[in-house]
Amino acid sequence: MIAGIIRQAKELGACGKINNCRDWKDLRTLLFSPQGREFCRKQNYPYRETWQSIKSIIGESIEEVKIDCGTIRIDRQCRVAVIGATQADVYCAGCSENYLVIVQHGAAVTIHAEKFSVVRIECLSDDCRINIVSDDTAIVIR
Repeated sequence: MIAGIIRQAKELGACGKINNCRDWKDLRTLLFSPQGREFCRKQNYPYRETWQSIKSIIGESIEEVKIDCGTIRIDRQCRVAVIGATQADVYCAGCSENYLVIVQHGAAVTIHAEKFSVVRIECLSDDCRINIVSDDTAIVIR
């Protein structure tokens, strides 16, 4: 499975960092990198079917990546990717961390930003739905 994802990414023109990926953890790290997010946004990759295959193999053990999870709540998780049939309320508070929320393949997120939090939201596909609820102290970057 991992080898197939790496092969597809190379065919789509991924940078040389993909060559260092050996497992799901490496791919996840690359997804959250600036270069990885840029590649995924430009190529609309990984495809939704690829994400679903990943979930079928790895299951719910994907801590930072939520794939087809229905309605969920995420509290103070510094980085998270919300993908597919997922509606997430993401709560970000405090200035000790910078938050990164990636949204792809029709996912919907409501960002609850407060208490001086800094939140960056990146939509990797055009079909994402984002709602922002913020106090006057938070910064939300889209």
